[in-house]
Amino acid sequence: MKIQGLAAKTKGSQLEAYSYESPSPENFQCLIKVLACGICHSDIHMIDNDWGISNYPIIPGHEVIGEVVEIGSQVHHIKVGDRVGVGWQRTACLSCRDCLRGNENLCNDIQALIATGPGGFADYLEMDSRFAFPIPDGIKTNVAGPLLCGGITVYSALRYAGMGSGLEIGIIGVGGLGHLNLAWRPSVLPMGGNASFNCKLHRLYVKM
Repeated sequence: MKIQGLAAKTKGSQLEAYSYESPSPENFQCLIKVLACGICHSDIHMIDNDWGISNYPIIPGHEVIGEVVEIGSQVHHIKVGDRVGVGWQRTACLSCRDCLRGNENLCNDIQALIATGPGGFADYLEMDSRFAFPIPDGIKTNVAGPLLCGGITVYSALRYAGMGSGLEIGIIGVGGLGHLNLAWRPSVLPMGGNASFNCKLHRLYVKM
C-alpha cells in the first residue's frame, strides 16, 4: 500500500509531503494506522543529522499511538483493532544475551525506528509487532505518545534504582524528562535551577 507522510528530504530541511510503498505485513510485522505522534528533540537531531546516522528522505516520529489494522501470521499478542504505542525501537535480534535479559536497547542489532526506516509522521506505520505495545484504555491517545520515549526513560531509571511507594525522590532539572517524573509522582521534589519555578511546578502537579 502507499503510505503518505511528511519527510525531510535533505539535512536540516523543512518537512514536505512524501509517499512510499509498504508491503503487506508478514511473520511478526504489523501495520498500524497512526492516530497521534509526538515530537521529541531526537527527531530534530535526526532531521539535522547531528548523530551522523540519518538516511534521507527521513520521516521522523517515534512517539506513535495508533490502531492495528493488519498483522503477520506470527503475531499473537496484539490483534486488529488494538490501540498500540511505538517508541524508539523498530526491532532487535531478540536472541542475544542482552535481549534475553530484557535489555533489547543494548542489542548489537537494534534498529531505531527513524534511523532504519520511516517513522510516525505518516498515516500508517509498518514495523515489528514485538515492539508495539497495547495502550490502556485510561490513557488518552493525544497524550500517550511521550510516554513511549521520555516517559519510559525516566520510569526505567526509577525502576532499576529500586524506587517504590513511600520513597522520597529528587529530580535535578525539570525538562522534557524531569517533568514526566513529576506528572505521575507528585511526591517527587524538583531540584536545581530556578527554585521558585520548581516549587510552582511541583504544586501544579500535586493538584493534578
